[in-house]
Amino acid sequence: MVLVGVMLASGFARAEEDGGASVQADAGTPTLGFDVVQGGWGPGRKSSGELYRSASTSVTEGPLRWRWSDYSLAIGGQYFARGEVRDGRDFSSASPDLSLGVDQRVRLGARGFGALGPVVLVGEAAFQTGKACTPACTTGQVDDTVLAGAFAAKATYTLPVWGSLYVTGEFSAASGDGEATDGVEHTFHPLFPTAHIHLGYMDYVGWQNVVAAHGTVGFRPWGAHVWLDVHHFRAWDPRGTWYAASGAVFLAADPARISGNMGTELDLSVTVPVFANVSLAGNVSVFLPGLEAASRGTSPSTWGFLSIRTQI
Repeated sequence: MVLVGVMLASGFARAEEDGGASVQADAGTPTLGFDVVQGGWGPGRKSSGELYRSASTSVTEGPLRWRWSDYSLAIGGQYFARGEVRDGRDFSSASPDLSLGVDQRVRLGARGFGALGPVVLVGEAAFQTGKACTPACTTGQVDDTVLAGAFAAKATYTLPVWGSLYVTGEFSAASGDGEATDGVEHTFHPLFPTAHIHLGYMDYVGWQNVVAAHGTVGFRPWGAHVWLDVHHFRAWDPRGTWYAASGAVFLAADPARISGNMGTELDLSVTVPVFANVSLAGNVSVFLPGLEAASRGTSPSTWGFLSIRTQI
């Protein structure tokens, strides 16, 4: 399979990606991916209990890199190829199943920063194309052609008030496929299923066959962090498979299904740094299933946790 992806990011070097107090990023701090932020104890997720700060830095001068006063832009690319060989998948020498394959990935990227005050913008888009081997291709049939894509965009605004009150709006989508026999695979397949921070902490929804709206309101009183996430999920193609955050099938495809309402999730979270190397974190979540989930049931699902973390 060939994967072509484009990532666009924009931010302010003195604002946190997840909202809150403005903290200057460390010199030389690497820019991290869309679903990870830089913390005092290294990269992590904002629900882990650390005091997070921005990893945004302006780009350095060089080829395909430009700077104008407080603004900067960088363009880059990456090519990756891997050959694989596997034998004995069924642990039986009586039925040979030697398989060879080559994976390829092409990435084109653009990264930019602008002085936007208390507003932080982050965006990402990806496009996939190539060939996908379905179970039918083992019998000599033609592989499916892959035409899939996904995107996500997020904006965070921090108010200049006590507690660094902030609001976040996020919109993301990934293509799905309701036509299983047309020879074209439209379902987006993320290389690393890490939708936990963006598509709900309960992990019922992955970045596949989904259109998601996400809003957050949070603040940081006395060094703690309290925030409420509200997610609403709809299927890109109601007939297609519903995938969980792990990539596993949560609800099988159904060509007769017409409702795209997957459901709504609410996540209330709090983190409390107790000492410099000790923090507490807690969460309570509820998922309200929509009409698409009716075949599984209609009752709400709840989840929560309480954790303590220490690190030296």
